[in-house]
Amino acid sequence: MRSAFIALCLLAPNALLAEDVVVSSAVSDVTVFPDGASVHRSASYAIPAGSHRLILTDMPFVDPSSLRLSTSAASIGAVAYRDDFVPPRSDAETAAIEAAKARIDSIKEQIAEVERRARDAELEADAANARIDFLVQLGRSDGTGASDPARLRDLLALVGTEGLQARKDAAAAMDRAAEIRKQAKPLNDDLDLAEAALKSVQNENKQRSYLTIEVESDAAATGTLDLTYTSYDAGWQPAYDMSLTTTGDAPALSVERAAYIHQSTGENWTDVALTLSTARPSGQVQPSDLWPDFRQMLDEAPRPMPMARGLSSAKIETDMEGAMLMDAPAPITASTGTLNGVTFTYDYPRKVSVASAAEAVKLDLGTLDVKPQVFARAVPMLDPTAYLVASFTNDTGEMLLPTDAVQLFLDGTFVGRRSIALLPDGEEAEYAFGPIDGLRLERRVNDRIEGDRGIISRTNERSEAVTITLDNLTSRDWDVRLTDRVPYSEQEDLKIEWSAEPMPEVTDVDGKRGILEWRLPLAAGESREVALDHKITWPEGKFLN
Repeated sequence: MRSAFIALCLLAPNALLAEDVVVSSAVSDVTVFPDGASVHRSASYAIPAGSHRLILTDMPFVDPSSLRLSTSAASIGAVAYRDDFVPPRSDAETAAIEAAKARIDSIKEQIAEVERRARDAELEADAANARIDFLVQLGRSDGTGASDPARLRDLLALVGTEGLQARKDAAAAMDRAAEIRKQAKPLNDDLDLAEAALKSVQNENKQRSYLTIEVESDAAATGTLDLTYTSYDAGWQPAYDMSLTTTGDAPALSVERAAYIHQSTGENWTDVALTLSTARPSGQVQPSDLWPDFRQMLDEAPRPMPMARGLSSAKIETDMEGAMLMDAPAPITASTGTLNGVTFTYDYPRKVSVASAAEAVKLDLGTLDVKPQVFARAVPMLDPTAYLVASFTNDTGEMLLPTDAVQLFLDGTFVGRRSIALLPDGEEAEYAFGPIDGLRLERRVNDRIEGDRGIISRTNERSEAVTITLDNLTSRDWDVRLTDRVPYSEQEDLKIEWSAEPMPEVTDVDGKRGILEWRLPLAAGESREVALDHKITWPEGKFLN
């Protein structure tokens, strides 16, 4: 735990004569970022004329460098913040805490009553065992052997009968005690639940900070002290439920939007005004420096830098791209939000309560509806089946956030989860909704010569012939978009020729060289074939890489 002190101005000469005024504060509104929050709390006070010190003893630990204060009723002098040697926060006996404690006390009393009843049964067993001991001692007494036969028979009958009954009574009493104690098992389970319920409402950090603010007023004043500070123990994440409907006259796609709020600031936020923001105060806030590109000639080729085991240049580029995507701001999708050209904010219309370190609160942000085009995406080089895909243009006037919390539903059935990238207004997107098991794909390489699978290889020529088969085993017609590839070259001497039957509708899909796309109608029960050939030639003495 650290100590911190902030002095915003020199101490007033009459500070020693100041009157201490203890005030209570509470969080009134919060702006939550993806990885932090700006917290605003307020405290009402009333002071007579002169210099005084307002003392706040109910604050959690904060970053003192981010603390900002203001009030219109008095002038603010020195401010001191302390989080060492501060008395712990007292438990506020709220109605929820009182009810949880009363529930625990009630269950404990029921458990104690069960134990008393079980102990009473055990006492009956103890009494029966005492009778047995008495009868045994009676049978061992010195006068027993000198008794006449008739009296001895009566004594033996008494000991036997009473001893048997006493043993039965002892066993029955112990059985009753065991049965009674079984009644405590569900009560103990209830006690565990009740204690867990108490912890859930006593989740605030008992440690606290101590803030003193010197104020001065020429006359008696009543006002409100406003404090703002930054906490990095909070955040929010967008979440979407995407529901695709393919039944009816036309397909439809609805996007139910939500935001998950979490915080571990050490105190509960109760009925606060909440604003969601895409700003990232903990991220990069300035552009990177670009250094000059110095080159020089060497007498021999430089040795390549060793690469870490298990890493490839492709993976490094992918990781760097992923990191850049994570740093990108994520605007909230809400029609009542505001965009200032840099970040997006959304003022939630109702008060919100978020417990510290205990829960993630889900806020409903409404539903967007778009008109999708539904088709089957087939990539036979990699997949044995086609996938159902919905393509649409985001014409909602809003943006969809990048998130990994997207749930997919197809005709009311949950089909899986996925992540999505940022989708600005006006851009096109293509989301898949699971495999179509009845749409089978096969990619067969022909002309197996010289042990090479489908590859005819000479010193300066290589060719390949492929047949792609699509089988529709479903009961409905599909619009299939088939994707495959041929090699490409950027060298004039490396020549690549290719042909297909039928020819693809799109080449270099999305600017990717050599990626081809066919758009084929496939009726229920129908099969279709696509032939794809290519040949690569290069000069003698060169090697193909």
